[in-house]
Amino acid sequence: MKFVLFYVKSTFFRYTYSEIFDDKRVVFYKEINNNLLNTLRNIHTSIKLNQYFTMPFQKIWVHTFFDENSILSNEECIFLFEEGNKQAYNQNYLHYIRKKYQNAKLYFLFWNPVEYLQKKYVNFINTHYDKILSFDPEDCKKYNWVHYSGIYSKPQNNIENLNPKFDILFIGHNKGRLKKLHFLYKKFTEAGLKCDFYISEVEKKDNLIKGIHYNKYLDYIDVINHVKNSKAILEILQEHQHGSTLRPMEAMVYQKILITDNKDVKKERYYSKEQFYIFDDVMNIDIQEIKNKLKTRDRLSYNGNLSPKKFLDFLETLYNS
Repeated sequence: MKFVLFYVKSTFFRYTYSEIFDDKRVVFYKEINNNLLNTLRNIHTSIKLNQYFTMPFQKIWVHTFFDENSILSNEECIFLFEEGNKQAYNQNYLHYIRKKYQNAKLYFLFWNPVEYLQKKYVNFINTHYDKILSFDPEDCKKYNWVHYSGIYSKPQNNIENLNPKFDILFIGHNKGRLKKLHFLYKKFTEAGLKCDFYISEVEKKDNLIKGIHYNKYLDYIDVINHVKNSKAILEILQEHQHGSTLRPMEAMVYQKILITDNKDVKKERYYSKEQFYIFDDVMNIDIQEIKNKLKTRDRLSYNGNLSPKKFLDFLETLYNS
């Protein structure tokens, strides 16, 4: 079985898939070595530019997206397109793949809830893909998709800061969560816990709190450094979201306590009663229980169940089902 992964280029890509970079079964979407040609391809095939009609002459790029010689025409293979990859929404390219590789199946992976996604994209994906996977269990129920949550590679070294400076970390956009975050920051700090909060997309009129970092961009490498320098990670779901974010995965891999309002995390295969503290309302949060969990952090260990290798096994099972 071969896997062709059409990923979205991002700063946390290697954190997600690094364990399978050398896997002979996996072929990755690639950039063109020539910077000018690569820029032209990105512009010509951009989702925004092709939103209302398909730009002509895109066939000139058809052989440039991955090493086509690495897969035989009759070989069993899975093409996995991540949400946001430009070719994932290119009907002509998907037809080309099906025609060239007779035993290929096309899978689509959502990293985010589809609440704010244009309806036409959902219809397109439902029409053109054999299987659709999503991190969000409610989207899976609504659209009859396959639920899979938790893909993250184990770091090769330097997993943990043995003497973290902060107790609780939050990094994320406002997205309607600002009042909750302000309330929790005050509650935690008043209880003597040291907090490291970074909230973006905040306006000056929002009664900003001293000590919180607002609208400061952090590269994902910076995010990981803050994770290492904290004992616990705070996850607050945005409205209409039911699936987990990256925060539980970071907590598992870097052996941190997770504080979350995602009650559905109990259903996830990676759920840990010892490691996760779940609350249903910010008014009912139990500070003492959080402090107790922070004291047991040095007992945590990671069992590798988020490995992308397990994800490939899951995809292969889907192919054969």
